[in-house]
Amino acid sequence: MLQAEGAAGRAVGLGGMITLAGAALGPPFFGLIVDTTHSYAWAWLSLAFGGALCVLLLVFVRESKRKI
Repeated sequence: MLQAEGAAGRAVGLGGMITLAGAALGPPFFGLIVDTTHSYAWAWLSLAFGGALCVLLLVFVRESKRKI
């Protein structure tokens, strides 16, 4: 998947973009969940679910084998 020339830079850039989006949008959504449910438990569970979903999506990432 990440075998093309310059793909490492694109991967790092995409990862940074996703991280910054999560840092910007995460706290308001966390607060919205707390305000809606009147409980921190559901907000923390949503974060745990999101993290678990990301780990499950890593199953689909494959490294290409390099020929030296």
